[in-house]
Amino acid sequence: MTGARSLKDRVAVVTGGASGIGQAIVLAMADEGVTVHALTRGAIPAIRVRNGASISWHHVDLMDDRAISEFVARLRCTERGLDYLIHSAGQFQSGPVTETPIEMLDDAWRVNARAPFLLTQLLVPSLIRSKGFIGFINSSVWLNPRRELSAYTMSKYALKALADSLRAELNSHDVRVVSIYPGKTATPMQQTIHDARSAFYRPDVLLQPESIATALMSAFAMPPSCEVTDIYLRPSNAAPANFQE
Repeated sequence: MTGARSLKDRVAVVTGGASGIGQAIVLAMADEGVTVHALTRGAIPAIRVRNGASISWHHVDLMDDRAISEFVARLRCTERGLDYLIHSAGQFQSGPVTETPIEMLDDAWRVNARAPFLLTQLLVPSLIRSKGFIGFINSSVWLNPRRELSAYTMSKYALKALADSLRAELNSHDVRVVSIYPGKTATPMQQTIHDARSAFYRPDVLLQPESIATALMSAFAMPPSCEVTDIYLRPSNAAPANFQE
């Protein structure tokens, strides 16, 4: 690609890096020579990296403001700067409005909207210095709100608002912001959702996490004269008849 940006020797922070879409992004970036700081609040996966890729794992609970601040303080001590910030962590909540405990709304809000706001706020100075990128892994639910998904959908609307507002604020500093809205994707979260609904799980007819990582990497590699703002992805295979939205 003429004029494309090289990702080699850059530095990235990826939330939700231990599974699903986040893990696919971590691996794709590491394979391109990016030094990746991957955040997880659970177990660190046993994954293989190639070409001497560098992945540093950090246990960070995104519901804990102090944990986020402490991670940023450690990151700044590396003096490597920051080129990419990717928000991939997410918390799914379901239930009708009349039956959803307010604590469930708070949990979805803290992980899906508030934590990205705080982490971005703390890291923006580094991204401005590097003329970097911010990526938001959102959801197709933003385009098609569904019953019993009010808490989750509200948080994803807020995430889009954050991305759009950041783009308006940071474009003058040559910082690019892209949101990706995947449809149903073959991830542990999606399998949990299917299991909870006693629905037949067919990962082969869903989006694959690697496809979302590829789309994000392509947006990051665009020449400086071009900015990709929104990417909508959906499965290309027909879903089985019993596959309910």
